[in-house]
Order: sequence, then structure tokens, then C-alpha cells
Amino acid sequence: MAQCNVHGIKITQTTTGRRVEGDTEFDVVIRNNCECPQFNVTLGCQGFSTVELVDPKFFKELGNGSCLVNSGHALAPRLPYRFRYAWHTPTALIPKSSTTRCA
Repeated sequence: MAQCNVHGIKITQTTTGRRVEGDTEFDVVIRNNCECPQFNVTLGCQGFSTVELVDPKFFKELGNGSCLVNSGHALAPRLPYRFRYAWHTPTALIPKSSTTRCA
């Protein structure tokens, strides 16, 4: 089991095979590998762009190369959290910070 901190957040990106307005669509899966919920998860998302609408309650740019996941609400342990975006290249999404609450 991963440590209960931002290092327990794992991100994978794969192409879906779809094209949106000529750009590649990416499926992003964010998983909290910690045994405790993590809140206020922010990712480094420098240069994030998309031609496909991403609901800001799921993934929102904050500025300064940071993005907020799930409006700051909990990412439950081990459950996948996903969204899709489309751009000509994938954006590096790097776990940056979170708050962990263990019972």
C-alpha cells in the first residue's frame, strides 16, 4: 500500500482512438492508492489545453501550471477517477499536493 500522501496518487493516460476536432483524445485515470481518502488534490498541468470540454468540477485549471481534481472533494481509496480531453499532444499531469484524512 502506498504512503498516505500525494505520492499515493497515480495517473495514467492512454489514447482512446477517437479524434476530436482533429486532435487525439486522451483518457486520464487518477487513482488514490492510499488506504485513506485524499482531498484538495492538485496536479502540475503546465500547458494543459483541450478542444474537448472538460467539466471544471472534475478537472479545473487554477493558474501557475496547477489543476484541481474533483473540486477538491475526496478521492476515495483505490477507486478510479477519470476524465477525457483532446489535444495534439498529451499534457504531463504530475501529483503536486493533497490533504489526507485517515479515520
